[in-house]
This record gives sequence, C-alpha cells and structure tokens, in this order.
Amino acid sequence: GSKSSSGSGASDAVVAAAGVHTVVVVSFLDEHVPYRFKVPAAPLTLKIFKEYLPRKGNYRYFFKTNCADLDTVIQEEVCNDNDTLPMFEGKVMARVKSIE
Repeated sequence: GSKSSSGSGASDAVVAAAGVHTVVVVSFLDEHVPYRFKVPAAPLTLKIFKEYLPRKGNYRYFFKTNCADLDTVIQEEVCNDNDTLPMFEGKVMARVKSIE
C-alpha cells in the first residue's frame, strides 16, 4: 500500500478549489439590511450569483465598481449570465432592484 500518491493529484486539485470563494454583499432595494455570504467560486458570474441569492424573482442587478473613466464609484448593471461580476475592494457589492 503506497500512500504517497503524489502522481494522481486529482483529489488535491478539488481540495484546493474548495478554498476559493468570493465574498458577496447584497442589498435589496426594499430591505434595509444587506445580506453577506460567501460563494465557493471565483471569479463570480451572474449565473452563479443568482443561484446563491436569498430571494428569487425578476430583478435587475447592479454591482459597485470603480469607473476608470470617471475616477469615481459607480453601480454597473450586469445582464448576461456568463459575464464576470465587477468587484469592489475584493468583494462583490450588489444592489438588486425588483422589476415591476
């Protein structure tokens, strides 16, 4: 029984990937207190983000990020499920707006 299976490495890769996560802070416009949670993925796409949302519904998603052009902080809308979410100071800062 050789326990030093450094050759396979497949299981090691899974363990390493499990340590990767993104901190998400979500504000729903009709609630005062934001949600904060970790998603075991990085970078985060809109599709993954929506799977972890505490509420499901028809929403528009805005993400806080620095705008290089304006040299200021903006809320950038992301609509495409495959798009990578903008980060702000190492976190995903989201505002979720209900579509009436």
